[in-house]
Amino acid sequence: MSIPQVTVPRDKKTLEFFINRALLINLAHVYQQLVPGKTVDDFYRSVLLPLVAERVFGDELLKKAYEHEGIHDYEIFMISCGYLAEAKIALIKGDRRRAWSCAMDSMSFCSSAKNAASYVRDLDGTINAQVDQILSQNASNSAKHRTEPYKDVGAEAVRIIKQRCEAGERWDSINAAAREICSAMGELAISKGVPFYAQDGGIKTLSKYLADAPDLVPYFTKKRGRPKKNSA
Repeated sequence: MSIPQVTVPRDKKTLEFFINRALLINLAHVYQQLVPGKTVDDFYRSVLLPLVAERVFGDELLKKAYEHEGIHDYEIFMISCGYLAEAKIALIKGDRRRAWSCAMDSMSFCSSAKNAASYVRDLDGTINAQVDQILSQNASNSAKHRTEPYKDVGAEAVRIIKQRCEAGERWDSINAAAREICSAMGELAISKGVPFYAQDGGIKTLSKYLADAPDLVPYFTKKRGRPKKNSA
């Protein structure tokens, strides 16, 4: 069974889950698999980077952060920007605690995000000089987040799920399918010794992605909602 080419809509709802830090890499590989002739780099250059730059940070800031820090790894950079996007949204909503937490998450994942993180810090005085201390503490961790293993995990997980779908397997709900996909990715990541970050909010967001992707509907029954719990 072949899947039609996917067109990514440029709307707020799409943006919200595209910048989710747990799914950036996985979505890039879904895009690569579903859109003929496209690569992961195409996803970041033509889909995600313009969305984040236009809707969240603005072209100048993102360009400055990218060029100044010499970041040449799209995946690490965009995951870090995903955290920072959440931080800015939290600030706009007045949630200073979440803004702080998201900014810290960004820097712990990619220490090269100092320039963009400083922007978030400047927006709210509660994000203060501790930023520099945390950056220093986490600088040594950045090497642990190399993305080559993630590329293998993402591509392999997509292949497994597509094979199962094409073999006729169906799930009775989007949530059940999301758990299966996250589980497959987690097992692959663990087997390769790669930290797996999609466990916290990944299932919920992946469910939303699948539910909003009409080209994937043939792989699921029409039933929606949470699967029934076992009575045992």
